[in-house]
Amino acid sequence: MALRRTLRTVRSKCNFKFALSDGHSGTLADTLKSPVPDLLNTNLPPTETQIYNVLKAIAGTETELSSIEYQIHCTDDEDETQKLIRRQAACQEFVEVHRRVLSLSRRLPTEVLQEIFSWFLPADPSPDAYIRSWFIRSWTPIRLVCHQWKAAVHSLPELFGILPSFPLNKKTEDPRYISQFSRWLSFSKHAPLYVCVIAPFREYDKHPALEALMDHSHRWVALTMETTFMTVKSLSRVRRKMGALRYLTLDVWRYNSQESPLTVFKHATSLRNVVVNGIFPRGLALPWAGLESYREKVINRGGLAEVVTNSLRLQRLEITQIIDVPLFGPITLPALKDLRFRYDDVIPPDNAVNMMTLPALEDAQVIGSSGELIPVLIALVSRSDCNNLRRLAFRTQAVMVPGELTKLLETTPNLVELDIRHPPNIDAERLVYDPHVTPLVPLLERLYIHSNGNWGDEETYRRIGSTRCDVDPSLPCGIVPLKVLRFIFEFEHVGFCTTQQAVLEDWFNPRKRASRQVQQLLEYKNNLLLHLPEIDEKMNWDPNAPKKRAFDLTYAKRLHGTLLDIEGVVVMDVHDLHLSELHLILKRVSRLGAGRIPSEDRYHFRERAEKIVKGWNPLFVQVIDQLRWVRVGKLSLEYVSTFSDLRDHPDDEVVEKLVYGIEDWIHEFDLLWHRYM
Repeated sequence: MALRRTLRTVRSKCNFKFALSDGHSGTLADTLKSPVPDLLNTNLPPTETQIYNVLKAIAGTETELSSIEYQIHCTDDEDETQKLIRRQAACQEFVEVHRRVLSLSRRLPTEVLQEIFSWFLPADPSPDAYIRSWFIRSWTPIRLVCHQWKAAVHSLPELFGILPSFPLNKKTEDPRYISQFSRWLSFSKHAPLYVCVIAPFREYDKHPALEALMDHSHRWVALTMETTFMTVKSLSRVRRKMGALRYLTLDVWRYNSQESPLTVFKHATSLRNVVVNGIFPRGLALPWAGLESYREKVINRGGLAEVVTNSLRLQRLEITQIIDVPLFGPITLPALKDLRFRYDDVIPPDNAVNMMTLPALEDAQVIGSSGELIPVLIALVSRSDCNNLRRLAFRTQAVMVPGELTKLLETTPNLVELDIRHPPNIDAERLVYDPHVTPLVPLLERLYIHSNGNWGDEETYRRIGSTRCDVDPSLPCGIVPLKVLRFIFEFEHVGFCTTQQAVLEDWFNPRKRASRQVQQLLEYKNNLLLHLPEIDEKMNWDPNAPKKRAFDLTYAKRLHGTLLDIEGVVVMDVHDLHLSELHLILKRVSRLGAGRIPSEDRYHFRERAEKIVKGWNPLFVQVIDQLRWVRVGKLSLEYVSTFSDLRDHPDDEVVEKLVYGIEDWIHEFDLLWHRYM
């Protein structure tokens, strides 16, 4: 679309009309002859001779422009002035259009274009259908720019090797679709193919699109199939021709337990990464010995026994186990570095983990059922003697027994990241650094604690922050400074996070009644939320509220009265503002878009909200050095040390970051991993 608009603009400029001095009407070409009229409506590169002629024409026109400008200043005749102005505009258009002909983008060598377009190739082509579609849409329009660009694109067959995800249905059986699909495959030449087939609940033993695709099975590098068992089995005729296949993703939506074993991929000897979701096909035969990564999330008995028994080169294992798969005898996976294991309602819950020995383990992420998990992890780490363990994250429905977490951490001296639920206070106390006691996990850099707000031990976490975060990295010490100390609150309410911040900062005792000023500020906040419900991040507000308020004749006066009351408030204790969140609400009011509030041009609600917030900044600056816990995202609090880079800014910027919170740099999918695993 952008290209078409550009072409239309060029054509309109080349056909610019103006009145000639003799009273006749004509086009730009009638008086200012273009030396390259055949290039004006194209993106073709000019030759050396054409470049010389264009530069000559531009120089002559610019000379004429100087003459016209002089005549405009000298003449007093209004009609003559208007004619000169029109002539001046025509010359300016002529110069602009011809300068575009000389653009370097028209004259880039093919080798340079190939290098530029090669950056469209992703470093790791994703099997995700949506990412694949976005990638193809990002580069296909450049073929329409000109013949030179199209030729450069077609000289990169790797671009065409990432196939658009296609469904299997009647539409894709059409000969015209098959013809276009075959043409795309021909553009890929001998490049590796990344294939994605989307056909949930559709059963085919033969399909024209699959037949066209199977003719190139020797080039398949990645194959993703979201379909039924029968459709997957239809690839049987090329089962010995998938020697290049390295990545396989199977989402099996329908499966008959009476079906014969699936041996389609048995001879794909280059297969390294396998993902199986949905229903695990009975008798799935894979080249287990060569696998390096295996992920499985199925609703029936999966392939855990086969993979841990036969895949000695495995480096990453992710299993979501619903049905217990017994493992007989001890199993050692010498190369496994990354373990993701979840078992829900499995009896016995620790069977699989208790059978494993993982000497190279670096990253362990485990979710257990209601059984005891920490003793199982202690046994796993002790049995494996895995001194390389750098990250440990686990969840269990069982209540932590005081002292067990300490025993687990004593076996992981090289741990760098720990992600756990709120531990008992006796275990949290062991994380406080004492130079007279051997430190627990001295290399720990990141500590994530998921909490429901079970407080009483906030003093312990203040001491953890002061002894492990407020450490000068330039001074010798027995520990590595803790870079991240974060609480993530599972109770999804913004006000809850604010209360926990006040408790950690020792501003507020939840067992005591709030002060009179806090109650007053809370009343003002609630009035603002009543008038502007869209600024509340968690409120389910009526999307038609902005339209309805336009018909409320007293709305603007009520909101004006609330702001007048707030403007008259004298804040005695800045901590009362933190407790009430009134400063956060006013900041959101100041950021509302234009036209959201009726009578904004009369009462200037947004400007007044911004002015109130800025007037409180000196109060925040007075206590900013004592502020330690800052809101990150919507549901997290993080300790900010004295040596944090966040403090190396002017006072207003520090207030903006530490008082009003900072954006979370961790995606929710990684922060709340236990919900999505």
